[in-house]
Amino acid sequence: MIGINKTSFGYRLTLNGEIAATEMSKYQEILEQVLAGHDGVFNVFADLRNLQLPYEFAMIDILNEYRLYKKEGIKYYYAVMSNPALIMQFKQMAAKADILKYARFIDATKGLDWEAIGLNWVINGIDPDKKTRRKKKVHS
Repeated sequence: MIGINKTSFGYRLTLNGEIAATEMSKYQEILEQVLAGHDGVFNVFADLRNLQLPYEFAMIDILNEYRLYKKEGIKYYYAVMSNPALIMQFKQMAAKADILKYARFIDATKGLDWEAIGLNWVINGIDPDKKTRRKKKVHS
């Protein structure tokens, strides 16, 4: 299943289950049309928790998607996934497409509130990779 929904912050994408090469190609065509009609910068929240990419050239398609985001003016990208190996591959593609500095990836299996974390990134720019450090209280 593939879904692309326009939101107040940009787009919310959902890719679930096994995505065949032909389905991914159709998704990319639709995404190109959607982004071509977008004016200005945008953010993407991608729910990829149940994504399976069984075909050989899947990462090339992901790389092309990330390049499209950069070309069309992405500000923040967030992906929640349930497969650490896939997260690493997606990070590599984000680096190759030169959007890694705008992209954040989270492992949904870690028990974190991935929804709130992602929305804070794409709406408020609160970086989930930056740990907030509490200052020690000085007692006088």
